[in-house]
Formats: sequence, C-alpha cells, structure tokens
Amino acid sequence: MFIEMPKKLGSVSVLIVFSVCLLYIQQMMPSPLLNSIENYYHIYQNDALLNLSVSIIFPSIIVASLYGGTLEIRLGTSALFSLAIFLSTLGLACHLIAGNYYIFLAGRLLFGAGFGLGIPFMGSAIMKWYSGKQRDFMSAVNGMFPFIGTMISFGVSRPLYVIMNGSLRLTLSVWAVPLAVALLTWKLLYLNKKTVQIRTDLVVEKRTKVKGLYRQLIKRKNIRMLCAAFICDFLCYSYLAIILPTYLYEIGGVSESAAGLLAAFAFPAAGIAGVCVGYLMINKTGLRKPALAIGQLVKLLGGATAALGNTVSPAIVVCGVAFFGIGNALWMPAMYIVPTELDEMDSSKVAASFSLISSCGFAVGFVGPVIGGFITNRLMLLSDINDAAQSHVFGLSRSLLIFSFVNLIAFFCILRMTETGAKKEHNKNSAQSGI
Repeated sequence: MFIEMPKKLGSVSVLIVFSVCLLYIQQMMPSPLLNSIENYYHIYQNDALLNLSVSIIFPSIIVASLYGGTLEIRLGTSALFSLAIFLSTLGLACHLIAGNYYIFLAGRLLFGAGFGLGIPFMGSAIMKWYSGKQRDFMSAVNGMFPFIGTMISFGVSRPLYVIMNGSLRLTLSVWAVPLAVALLTWKLLYLNKKTVQIRTDLVVEKRTKVKGLYRQLIKRKNIRMLCAAFICDFLCYSYLAIILPTYLYEIGGVSESAAGLLAAFAFPAAGIAGVCVGYLMINKTGLRKPALAIGQLVKLLGGATAALGNTVSPAIVVCGVAFFGIGNALWMPAMYIVPTELDEMDSSKVAASFSLISSCGFAVGFVGPVIGGFITNRLMLLSDINDAAQSHVFGLSRSLLIFSFVNLIAFFCILRMTETGAKKEHNKNSAQSGI
C-alpha cells in the first residue's frame, strides 16, 4: 500500500476513522437494495422517485454542512462530532419504523443531517489536530472514505438482507448499533482528562467570526474552482453509484447479490487504489494540480467506456467502471489538502471550506440521479428496442455517457487553479503527534 501510516495517531484517530467510515457506508446503502425498495414500497416504473431513496440525503447534508461550518466555532470540534454521530444514529434507527416510503425518506433526511455535520468536523480536525505527514495521511484517508464506504455497502447489503430474512427495515436500521457504540466511546474518550489536555494545548488558533465566513472563502479562486470541479465530479459519481448494481445485474446475467459484489470491486475498490496513487503523487512531487487534473480525464475515459461497453461485453463495462473509480479517487487527497495550504487559513476556515465544496457537489448529488432517472426513462421511450429489460439497459448506458462528459468541465476548472503545493516546503520530517 502506498499510504504510509504515521506513528502515534492515537485511539481517538482510530475512532474517527471507524465512525466516519460507517457514515459513508450508509451514504449509498440503499443502492444495491433498489429492487427490494421498489417492491416493498410499491414504486414501479419510476426511476426518478426510486433513485430518491439514495439522493434524498443530500439536501439535509448541504444545510447541515453549511451550518456546521459556523456551528464548529460555537460548539467546538469534539461536540460537533458528537452531534453528527447522534443525528446519524437516530436517522438510521428510524428505518425500523419505516412502514411507508415517506417515513423511510424522513429517516434518510435525518441521517443526512448528521452526515453533513461530519464534513466540517473532518476539516476542522485535520487542520487543528494534525500536522506534517499526519495531515497528509488523514487527508488521504478522508478522500478514501467514499470508496471504502461504497465498497462495503455494495458488498454486504444483499448478504445482510438475506441474513435478516428479507427484512428491509432491519437491514437498514441495524447499522445504528455500531454508530451508537462509537458515540458512547467518543464521549468516554472526551471525558478523559489527558485527551482534553492535549486538545486544549493544540487549540491556539484565532477564532474566525461567523459573519461573512463563506463570503470570504468564495472570493478565493482556488476554492471556487474546487467547488465547480466537485459539482461535476459528484454529479457523475452519485449517478453511477446509484445505478451501478442494477446496471451490472441487467447486462451481466448475474444475481443481485453477485452484481452488488461485482460493483463493489469494480468501482470503490479501484477507487481505494486511486487514492493511494493520488497520495503518492502529491507526497512525492509536492504538487497538487497534476493529480487534480489527471483524475478528471481518467473519469471521462472510464465513464464513457462503462457506458458504451455494454454493447461489447460486460467485462468491458467492469473495466470502464474500475478506470472511472481510479480517476474519481486519484484527485481526492489533493482536493482535501489544497484548502489547508491557502494563506490565512485556520481550522474554522478549513472546516467551512470543506462544507462549501462538499455542499456544492451534494446539491447536484440530489438532483442528478433524479434527472438521470428522467433521462433514462425518456431514452427508453425514444428507443426502438421492444424488450423492456434491454430498453432499460440502453437508457441507463446512454444517460451515464451524458453524465460522464461533465468531467471535461471539471478538467478545465482545475487548469485555472493556482498551484499550492509548490509554494510550501514539503518537509516529511515535520510530523507531530496530533492526538
């Protein structure tokens, strides 16, 4: 593995990684279960409404993330994390009583609020509690979360559904248990006087005023370009992640469980490798723009291959998806490290910048799958394919092709950015014990 773990990250860091990873597992958890959700809640021949089971979390993520950037200033980093995990746990527990689709969506919205607060928490924690090699490492791990989470989600959701005797509500709500344990453990660690003292010693930064915080950030060209690039990135990522298990199931002639496992290894597992490559690039060169730009082009090529490969072979689709996963992940470590390298940035500003960038992407993450569903259904009507299953595959593949080309816009946005890594001394020996 290319990513070398710094020494003495501490038990608190392990708990952070475990908890945030659980959140990302739930981000796309309904995706491999779309057919079961469709049947359980009687949502037939309406891809736009069905895709909402995944994307409904994004509005609450946006609101919570943007407000969390200022909430971090008032409550502090540790309390913000506690609130994030509490709301997420409550949202997942709601699935146990989700007898209709509206309660199901309400639970997802509540979970999204907790997820959203976790975004500024990570920005603040990385800037405040880590430095040097540790900061680079945690930025890379932060970029890896979506892919680890999606891989686990795709890989275990169907087998878990079987273990739970086909109970959709149990399958989705059982994840509240480990999150609740993580919250309790976090509170116990927070009460440890030694841990508090370490944090108190590290919090020596000047507090940023709440008023005008996001207005200050949006004036920075690099932040604006990262926002635009992440909009393009998440538009394509969210749509592909939602339709992928269904797409592979319909073109590959495999079971739904096998399609979920295949999706897990074709997309997010490749993404983990991409994060490692991206981390290696920024760590060895000290530069950020090459990894940022190359990632966009790799996504375009991979997405187009996955979209058009179904007419050749399912194996071509899998290769295209894997290539997309590598590109989708390759630029993430650099994206998270750039805000920490801008002038006059403190932990609160970095937290807010994470919220701003992520919220821009999550906004299209909400509408993108719905739009994709409309495009898919429209293309099905326009096609001259009589077989309903094949017509659906055609609609999915061509809508994915359309979404893939937005990565070209992201590429040109990255080219307009100013390099930040070259202006900083990349001192590998500057790592300090953060937590």
